[in-house]
Amino acid sequence: MQQEVSPVPSATSARLVRPAVVVVAALAVVAAALIAVSVLVETPDGSGTRLPGEVVTAVAPN
Repeated sequence: MQQEVSPVPSATSARLVRPAVVVVAALAVVAAALIAVSVLVETPDGSGTRLPGEVVTAVAPN
């Protein structure tokens, strides 16, 4: 009794699964980077976010 093992489905699924995992991981890294940048770009006076490199001219009240 001989079982036929078709290499095509496993090879195809391996070719599709690996890039999908890489894409999902890359999206997770991008999302984490955007969150980190949005937190780091918070203005010192707490008025909200600003663009990177933008000069903050507001002075916090004493």
